[in-house]
This record gives sequence, C-alpha cells and structure tokens, in this order.
Amino acid sequence: MNHFFNPERRSILLMGVLLFVLPESVHAVAVLTPRNSGVVSQFASQSQGYMAADPIPFAPWGPSGVLPYGAGSPIPALLSPVLPSPFAAPGNAFANGASYTANFNDGAGPGVNTVSSATISDSFLVAPTLVADTSVIIPSWTFVQATGASGYAYHQMTFGANYEVTNEPLAGLTGSTPNFPLTISGNVVAGVGAQVRFDATINYSWQPGKYNGPTFVAQGPTVSLGNLSYNFVQLGGGTFSTTVFSSGALNNSPGFNGGLLSINGYMWVAGDPFVFNVSSVPEPASMALLALGGIALLRRRNRTAVGE
Repeated sequence: MNHFFNPERRSILLMGVLLFVLPESVHAVAVLTPRNSGVVSQFASQSQGYMAADPIPFAPWGPSGVLPYGAGSPIPALLSPVLPSPFAAPGNAFANGASYTANFNDGAGPGVNTVSSATISDSFLVAPTLVADTSVIIPSWTFVQATGASGYAYHQMTFGANYEVTNEPLAGLTGSTPNFPLTISGNVVAGVGAQVRFDATINYSWQPGKYNGPTFVAQGPTVSLGNLSYNFVQLGGGTFSTTVFSSGALNNSPGFNGGLLSINGYMWVAGDPFVFNVSSVPEPASMALLALGGIALLRRRNRTAVGE
C-alpha cells in the first residue's frame, strides 16, 4: 500500500505543513525604514517686531495677533502641518536617528534680548509592533526672554516624517494610548499679562502601498491613525517644574500589505516675559540600549586592562 496517498496520512501531513507555515505569517516581524523628514522653525519677538525662520525663506509672515493663542492649532499666520504625503515635508531633515537644531537671537542686547534653541529628532524601532514605537521627540528646547525684553515672543516648529513599513503582520501595527512624557520647567516674571504657553499636536496616518525604487506606489487611500497632543499654561509670575503627558490615542494600522507611516504636526511656545525649557523623557527601550552600551564599554575596558 502506498502510505503517501493514504487519506489519513495525507491529512496529518497537511496539518503539519499548516502548523509550520502559519506561525511565520501570523507572527511576521514588521520592518521599519525611515524615508524622509522636514521641519520649519518660525520665531518672533518684540511683539513680532523681529521675525526669523529656519530655513530663511519661510520669513516673514502676516500678523499673528496678541497673546493668548488658542490650544489645538498652530499660531495664527504661521505654517500649518502638511497633509500626509510620500514627499518630504518642507524644511530641514531631522529624522532617521539624527536631529536638527534651530537657533534664534533677536540681537536686542544683554538684558533685553530674546533667544530660542530647539532641537527636534525622532525615536523608532526597526522591528516595531506598536504604531507608537515611532515618535517625534524634543531632545532639548530652551527659550529665554530677558526680563527687560519688550513685547511678547514665540517660536513654532512645523514638521513631518515618513517611514516605510514592510513585512507587516496580518493584524497590522497595534494601536495604544502611549502617554509620552515631556519635562517642562522655567519661570515667568510677574506683571500684567505675564504668561507662557506650550502647545503641540502630532498626527499619525497610514497609506497602504510599497516603494518601487525611490517611488512610493499607493495601494489605497490615506487613513488617520489618531493624534497626540500636549498643552501647558503658566499664568502670572512664578517658577514651574512638571511632567506633561501626551493625551490622545493611536489606532491599529491596516495590516498585511505594508505601507507608509506618516507623522505630521506642530509645537509652539509663546509668552511674555519668561524662561521655558522642555524635553522628551527617554523611553525605557532607549534607556535599556544606553545601559547595554555602557555594559559593553565596561567589558571592553576590563578586557583591555587584563590584556595590559
């Protein structure tokens, strides 16, 4: 008797093949590749008597009006986030594990000048399981308006970054409520209208498709995955130091075929007169990598010392 064609044996073989193949597809590991990014910074002081931008061609702009500016939207007359697209957002590249710093100084002189230095970067896993495994971060942002400075001041960053995701699991990347923390500190000098405000909205979206060489070939419409936002207000004089967590949630990405994960948004600081510092809190994964790197360095030094 030919055992291979025995129906019972054949069923067992087929079940074995399925058990061998299915886990690999169901538990596929997504691969994320940064594609492009851009950030534009716009800065004004002396009640918009001084304006500057980085890159330079994005200045000047129309009147923004007086403080306060509303939460949940860019400062009036400044750039709005670009719509999700495979093309790079305007401005200077900052992603792919790199960063970009915009520095401004209105040159008004000691005791009356206003300066701002803002660094933007990204954080991502090359094998993500969550949509939130990719994020835009602020390594550091320091904004100082001297006590004698005249008028209000502001600085806004408008940004976008794209990431290709391939080998995506059948269920897609998982949504979550990440609650990314920012540390915020500084002080406001007491006086009429004294205040400082920080506001940010970060939008996530997904477009199914694949790259064919340098060209992205869309295979469906762009869908929103949700957004994260921050808001901080200090009214009146005084010092402050706190941790602010992002609000909002991110949805699952559509699964199976891969696509383009886009992150677009804005962040701004505005006030009169004030000192303001904000930075992203390192994520546990990043801290673990730093710890492993430190252990590896210590082991290398120990081996070198033994060799000596």
